[in-house]
Amino acid sequence: LERYLSTWFSPNTHLTGEALGLFALGTALPQCRDAARWRDRGAAILLQWVNRHVRADGSYVEQSTWYHRYTTDFYLHFLVLAERSAMPVRDRVAVPLERLLEHLAWITRPDGTMPLIGDDDGGRLLFLDGRTAHDTRTPLAIGAVLFGRGDLAAVAGEPTAELVWLLGPRGLATYRDLVPRAPAVASRAFPDGGIHVVRSGWDRAASVLTIDAGPHGFLNGGHAHADALSVDLSVGGAPVLVDPGTYTYTVSPDWRDRMRETASHNAATVDGCGSPVRRRVHERAGRLSDCR
Repeated sequence: LERYLSTWFSPNTHLTGEALGLFALGTALPQCRDAARWRDRGAAILLQWVNRHVRADGSYVEQSTWYHRYTTDFYLHFLVLAERSAMPVRDRVAVPLERLLEHLAWITRPDGTMPLIGDDDGGRLLFLDGRTAHDTRTPLAIGAVLFGRGDLAAVAGEPTAELVWLLGPRGLATYRDLVPRAPAVASRAFPDGGIHVVRSGWDRAASVLTIDAGPHGFLNGGHAHADALSVDLSVGGAPVLVDPGTYTYTVSPDWRDRMRETASHNAATVDGCGSPVRRRVHERAGRLSDCR
């Protein structure tokens, strides 16, 4: 991990995940000769990148909800480990971490899942309960305890197994003492990430519309899809119009590209052309047409 950090190759969740690994090893194995260096190196990277990966509105810079969830988990675990080892990091991670959690809460559907905007590789930091990373309620419940947030608890619902694994009986008791209170407003814009959410309410039978009007993400936009102005809609608590996600991440380039195209999303195509900036020539009705 220390020798082959992804600083230049993939300074995204690759790098922060590696940093968390170094920090966890250095914290949990203090008897190792290099433990202090691992811990300090991992913490330094996580602190250096948190405000570069998390925008002011709480959106994650790669325009992927799956990697947003990854990042949220990374920093939740980092905060828990750091505070148990008496390392004062809360002042530096609290604001961006709460923003990540608020964003997750807003895009959470009534069934507890999130739209699969952008890439997902199917992975998860730790499998401590039976839910997939598609379900946001576990990080929301943990965040509710760490920050005393009744609004996050209202979206998370019942406490989860992972909350107990990470925070123990005291964390469970704290969660049960929180007074759930849903946000007072029913719509919110996240202008930096281009995500706009309109809700009929916060109960399990609510209708929720999420609009993706954001950029392609930082660096080469590698985890973004051609989903400009796409929508995800739940009606009466049930997902109706959904983003299909990635389907396959590495096995089939053809299927990977197909699921990233505009036509695979709830978005408009014009004259057969999607939203990416590219030039194609079509022959239709005896004439040539350019599209971008």
